[in-house]
Amino acid sequence: MRRSVVALSSRFASSHLKPFTSSTHSSSLNVLLCNTASIQRNLFTATPYVRGPPPMDLIKQLRVETDAPLGQCRKALEESGNDISKAKEWLRQKGLQTAAKKSSRTTQEGVIGLQQLGNEKCVLLEVNSETDFVINSDKFKEVIDECLNQLVKFNPSQTELSVEQNEQAFENEIVANSAIFGGNGSMKEKFNELVAVLRENVKPRRIKYMINTNTSEHQLVGYLHNSKGEKMGGVGSFVIVKAAPGSSKTPEQLQSLGRQIAMHICGMGPNYLTKEQVPAEVIQHERELLLKRLEEQQAEEKQKAEQEGKEYKPKPQDILNKMIEGQLNKQFLSDHVLLLQPWVLDQKMSVQQFCKDSGVEIVDFIRMKVGEGMQYKPKKSFAEEVAEQVKA
Repeated sequence: MRRSVVALSSRFASSHLKPFTSSTHSSSLNVLLCNTASIQRNLFTATPYVRGPPPMDLIKQLRVETDAPLGQCRKALEESGNDISKAKEWLRQKGLQTAAKKSSRTTQEGVIGLQQLGNEKCVLLEVNSETDFVINSDKFKEVIDECLNQLVKFNPSQTELSVEQNEQAFENEIVANSAIFGGNGSMKEKFNELVAVLRENVKPRRIKYMINTNTSEHQLVGYLHNSKGEKMGGVGSFVIVKAAPGSSKTPEQLQSLGRQIAMHICGMGPNYLTKEQVPAEVIQHERELLLKRLEEQQAEEKQKAEQEGKEYKPKPQDILNKMIEGQLNKQFLSDHVLLLQPWVLDQKMSVQQFCKDSGVEIVDFIRMKVGEGMQYKPKKSFAEEVAEQVKA
């Protein structure tokens, strides 16, 4: 502290701009002392609030989960204090995250197991692994196949269970439940044996069921994308279809049309069948995001008009409301609602139009993709893995 003051006073005294006099030297030094103390105090008090640049791993995570440009991911994290959830909201507000479903992207390995019990019931099971090498193991396929054969016969209390939703319920009812295998072991025991053989962590993550309550008129159809075996793939889906009123589609024709729709579901990833199924709070949240985006656009337009010396007239609220509803239907709902999505085989028509033209109706559907909704974890390099093993 004293050294800093002496250095500052010496430099100030040697300045040719304003020579010191004996009468002013003391007061000037006092000013310097005060300023220096103030600077040091400000540095100490401001330091805790200084934000460093976002970690590269966090930027990569946001990039993978939103598909936004790297520069914008960095800026979003800076604006959000490196909070990944707030950064996603910032990107969506700016219109840089085009669809919420992109947040399901991940690099986690694993498979989706698919099994159907006639025209009555179906099940989707996600199993995660550390690497993709174990997926091709005969032992891995054998265990998955055995689990699926038993799970499809089981009647759970809920049609959807997962580690994230309720880990304890998933463990008790599915993973550790020996009743699924007729008292002959459980999924937990079988996966423990699998881990011992493969020497890699492999575990079930979630399960979905769908039941066809009208087997005489409805057809249950499944599709497996990116197949890694007869019952395993990267994405799986099931759909229940029926003939539209006035249509005389045979079960075989419904099976063919249902397969096309199930293929679309795998590729396009809808979350809801109809607009009415979208929760009101989800719709309201999207409206608020769109309103903020429009308000920011108007603020930018106003600033530009003022700089150019032009008069700016903001859009009336009723016009803003119409714009919000238009964008809500065009952007959000057409991404997430199956019937409103562009048909995968002809983007000029919607799925709803395809169904109408084909004389078929969709009753229900389920879909599952490996790793969707999981927290992104950057992969370690080979050197890092070797180093960890050496340390261990």
